[in-house]
Amino acid sequence: MKTLFIYLLTCTTYYAATAQKTWNLDNLHSNIRFEVGWEEFSVRTGEFKIFNGSMETSGIEDLSDASFELTVNPGSIDVIAERLNKTLRSETFLDTAKYKEITYKTSSIEKTSDSTYIATGTLDLHGIQQEEMAMIEKTGLSSRNGKHTMGIKVNLIINRKDYELIWGGDRLADQVEIIGYFLFRTSIR
Repeated sequence: MKTLFIYLLTCTTYYAATAQKTWNLDNLHSNIRFEVGWEEFSVRTGEFKIFNGSMETSGIEDLSDASFELTVNPGSIDVIAERLNKTLRSETFLDTAKYKEITYKTSSIEKTSDSTYIATGTLDLHGIQQEEMAMIEKTGLSSRNGKHTMGIKVNLIINRKDYELIWGGDRLADQVEIIGYFLFRTSIR
């Protein structure tokens, strides 16, 4: 009986240590912005105000087994000029009346250093799905008040023309850098 108890305790401890945990995105402490070259001498910047996401992982130190999902409302795009906001939301560019979401879901993550990773995943933008690689950096980790909190920085560079985003012609650079600073939280079990 004692041997059975020790076996069950070992199995329970192993399962608890390796069980996948869901981390929820804390939107108030997160942001997504983008940068794109304009006429070879300037940069246009903006951000998306409405987004949601989660992360699943069995560990907090190593994210090699993690999976990320991010959903962005393209209608929440915000740049410095309201007239440009209207153009970016219109059928001329993002067509937010037709395409209500931008999503990115990882399929694999490879560790490149103690705090950096390369993720491969599917980006669904403007009705087109493409595999894209993203750089992920774990920027911090803390545990208090019954919760783990983890900071993650994500860099994703895409070619806008791959997604049929052609407004702006040659004045707008093809490469768009998307930068996300995310704060994820999960309960300590």
